[in-house]
This record gives sequence, structure tokens and C-alpha cells, in this order.
Amino acid sequence: MVELTDWERRIRVLEDIKAIKRLKSRYWNYVNRKPLDELTNCFTEDVMLDVSSSIKLKGRNEFVEHVKKD
Repeated sequence: MVELTDWERRIRVLEDIKAIKRLKSRYWNYVNRKPLDELTNCFTEDVMLDVSSSIKLKGRNEFVEHVKKD
């Protein structure tokens, strides 16, 4: 396996941070502007949400349907 140089690691970290920021921006844009069907693009198929004993969601479609209700 090829070892990454320090510079390659640093560049990868910066690229990952940028990708996370873009995803966060897309998420809030969808939530604020209400094209909620597109919100599914921000999550993997196996997303899970467990915030209380009453809210347990599995899968991005179930998550988006829950967000649409609010």
C-alpha cells in the first residue's frame, strides 16, 4: 500500500472539510427553501435518526417524509 505524504494528507483533510461544508450548505438550502424531495440527496440510503423514544427513523425516504410533516 502506498503511504500518503504529509502534504497529501493535509490536502485530503482540506478537501474533506470543503465537501462537508458544501453538503451542509445544500442541506440548509433544501430545508429553508422547501424543495424537500431533494433533501434525500444529502443522506445515504441507510441514514438513521434516533433523537428520542418517540422518534426513530431509518432510511433517507423515511427521514425526508418526517421533515416534510414539520
